[in-house]
Amino acid sequence: MKLKISLVSLTLVAAPALFAQSDAPASAAQNAAPAQTAPAAPAQTVTVTTIAAPTAAAEIVKQPTTIVEATPLTTSKAEELRKSREQAEVETEQKIVEKLEQARIQDEKRRQEKVLGSFAAASEEKPVEKKSEPAPAPAPQQPSVVVIQPPATPVVQAQSGTSKEDVHGIVKEELSRIEKTADQKSYFFSAGVGTLNYNNSSDVRGFGAVALSFGEVMPTGFSISGDFGYNNLNQDADVFGNYRAVDQYTAGATGRFFLLTGKFRPAIGAAIDYVRRQYSGIQGAYGNATYNNLGKMSSNALDAGVVAGVDVGVSENMALAFEYRYMMNMTYKYDNQNVLNSAAYSYSGMPSPLEGRNYQSMMFVLRYTY
Repeated sequence: MKLKISLVSLTLVAAPALFAQSDAPASAAQNAAPAQTAPAAPAQTVTVTTIAAPTAAAEIVKQPTTIVEATPLTTSKAEELRKSREQAEVETEQKIVEKLEQARIQDEKRRQEKVLGSFAAASEEKPVEKKSEPAPAPAPQQPSVVVIQPPATPVVQAQSGTSKEDVHGIVKEELSRIEKTADQKSYFFSAGVGTLNYNNSSDVRGFGAVALSFGEVMPTGFSISGDFGYNNLNQDADVFGNYRAVDQYTAGATGRFFLLTGKFRPAIGAAIDYVRRQYSGIQGAYGNATYNNLGKMSSNALDAGVVAGVDVGVSENMALAFEYRYMMNMTYKYDNQNVLNSAAYSYSGMPSPLEGRNYQSMMFVLRYTY
């Protein structure tokens, strides 16, 4: 339906003229004067424009449906690893705190037993005399109901507002407290004396051995030490009783693991040594030096073996120990060897060389811990 407004031209008379015409009869009646007509003002034209309204049946333009979908978020490999690390950190901290709480519970139980035991002993020493009073009439017994609740598993929860740095600080503080209360005397020095014997070697006579060690004991019971030793022996040079003096020097490292703690501490381990041997010239059987320049030499060897022993504590810092070593040769080399200048210059099938033989040592050790 269309609405149309026709153009209408309206001629309007000026306002002063209209007012003059309306007031003329009143003036004539009052003043009895002839009416005067004011001159007509020029006419003003107002133009009205017809605007066509939109029809109800106008065609509606339909736009295509647009679907907006959010892009799915993908988690990177680095993000997954970071989350796994944080989860592992939380689990580790939970376990540490659980262990700390269990240790505190055990300490509190021991302290409670000690305090209550002292109270009980004091009460037994001073018994309180009670006046005999008539026994009260038994009260009617009511059925009692005992509620047994299962022990709750302690769950450590972080307080609201506690950051990850605060949790790390608490754990570090507890660990430092445990380290302070633990035994700090983890370094030791030991000195030992004993014997050294070569296996199946009737031509070797030992005159004693000494050893020094410096080391550290870890909280786990494992210890590592540096060892220095000296052995003096004689080796037969021939069947006539001539011999050579041998000075044997060792420097190496030993790792031990103490199986128990306390005053009685058995230990097992392994050792590796560098061995330096120096041979003198051939000495006479009756003290006179014969062929003194024959047989002078030196050698270098690398030996490895097993160690077993036991420490017995005699005080807070001192312990007596017995130690057994069995060493086997891995390789050796001479500095100045020739036909007559061998490891064991020999006649009639005397065994040689000395460097290639296995040997064992037994020592009594005094160990000082600091």
